[in-house]
Amino acid sequence: MTEEGFHGSYASARLPQYCSACGHPLQLVRPHGEERERHWCAACGRIHYVNPTPVAAVLPVHEGRVLLLRRAIAPRAGTWVFPGGFIEWGETAEQAAMREAREEVGIDVTLAGVIGVYSRPGPGVIIAVWQGAVAVPSARPGPEASEVVWFSPEDIPWDDLAFDTTEQALRDWVARRDR
Repeated sequence: MTEEGFHGSYASARLPQYCSACGHPLQLVRPHGEERERHWCAACGRIHYVNPTPVAAVLPVHEGRVLLLRRAIAPRAGTWVFPGGFIEWGETAEQAAMREAREEVGIDVTLAGVIGVYSRPGPGVIIAVWQGAVAVPSARPGPEASEVVWFSPEDIPWDDLAFDTTEQALRDWVARRDR
């Protein structure tokens, strides 16, 4: 699926229109020595960089199975993903991954190593994914999930995953597990 088809105008909606320092409209210019255009304020000279958003996620694992949730919200409502979300101010990426597991599927995880770091240029996200050990596997859907299911590697719904980064991380987990 193309980035445009996936997010629609989401990525362009996040682009700054006005200077956060003085309120003047921004212009796209290529500053001297730069290789790309930047959002620049002609009134105060400030450059507004548009950077990727960091996301933290966890693959909850118990007895060889991974917990996935069916998304109840856009984007990609109805598809499967592991718990994850934006890192909030004042927390580490690790804390965010553990918080997302509690919020989205009602479980506590102990982080057990990084599966990988993945990125997508269109929506501008960088996602760090940990494996999470689960002592008590009594998961429940949070407000952003319609259901939660423990999947063995052979039963993962590969054709119904939410994002390409979801598939990449799950394939890396399966490959690591099979070694």
